Amino acid sequence: MHKHSPLICTLFIVMFVMAQGRASESSVLERVNWLSPTDSVKTQAGEDLAGNVLPADEINPALELIDGEVKDLSSHAWWSDQTSGWLGAILGSTFGIGGGLCGWLTGRGKARWFVVTYYFATITIGIASLIAGLIAIALKQPYGVWYLLILIGVIVTVTSCVGILASSSRYKADELRRMNARDSD
Repeated sequence: MHKHSPLICTLFIVMFVMAQGRASESSVLERVNWLSPTDSVKTQAGEDLAGNVLPADEINPALELIDGEVKDLSSHAWWSDQTSGWLGAILGSTFGIGGGLCGWLTGRGKARWFVVTYYFATITIGIASLIAGLIAIALKQPYGVWYLLILIGVIVTVTSCVGILASSSRYKADELRRMNARDSD
């Protein structure tokens, strides 16, 4: 077992729990489309248009009261929840296959330049994704937008940092072994 495995497992568990706690928001977003004008429209401030205070669990995060009008913030999303699922699957698979390839190449002591470049590129992408996720949160993007960015950013950054440390130590050990073999000849 790798020494960083408990940290990575804990990270996955935390992200899974976060996803389970926010899963009900998609049903709230779907309900926005069939409200009639006489229905009680919920605002982010915690009260309906009549001024009645609502419990926190009934507040709709997709609606906000702006200049006396209720605005649907879900229509300004960078992408839909379905697109978020596809992006997560495609990006996760791509980074996973790339990481597996780098692990395989490192184990064989081959393509050091490619492996190191891949890990630095993925660390950069991961940090950029984290920054984009924080911007999405600040701009009140829906859960499907910011969660994907944060999730990809955290997983890619952490696994790439661990990968580059493991690969560097393996390549250094291989180099030292080669140097010792030359010296003994």
